[in-house]
Amino acid sequence: MLTMRLARDGAHGPHPTGTRVVERVVPTGQRLTAFGHLVRDADGAAHWRLVPPSAGMPGLFLLTPLTRAQLERSDRLWARVWTAVLVASATGVAYYLWQWLWPRLAAHLARWKHARRLARRRASDGNPAGATAATAGGPEAAALGNECVVCMDRPRNTVLTPCGHLACCHACATRLSRCPVCRARVAQAVRTFQV
Repeated sequence: MLTMRLARDGAHGPHPTGTRVVERVVPTGQRLTAFGHLVRDADGAAHWRLVPPSAGMPGLFLLTPLTRAQLERSDRLWARVWTAVLVASATGVAYYLWQWLWPRLAAHLARWKHARRLARRRASDGNPAGATAATAGGPEAAALGNECVVCMDRPRNTVLTPCGHLACCHACATRLSRCPVCRARVAQAVRTFQV
């Protein structure tokens, strides 16, 4: 850091150098804080110049009327502002992903649990893991279009009372509180047998 007193002869104020660029001359006696590369003039005189970094010389170049303490305060303030912006952005993205992703994950988990329950139910009925009642064979093999309307796997073999609908298998009917066809309350599930 270099603090210098800049003395300038000539008129003070704006000097237009183009249609869009305006140079302002620093008033005489203005204290400046400079960051950059300090070089001595080529003629060897006691004149020093502050030059911007070149391609082979990386670094900061800044000439400001602020003091070092003011610059540090400003940097801390901007660091806090950008930290708050980043935290708010990350929170917003996380909330959006939660709202978008969670329903899809929950639906996938529900499908997985249902498939697992169905596989367990098939295994408990004596069917192989992938076999349906129609492919399992035996006397209760389901005819095409005669499957349970709940599990779509076993044959319809239970009448629900009092409505009298023959719509589901005995395993599903015992778990129902309402008829899947007419939504009437189930009083009893009566198993039927074909002869």
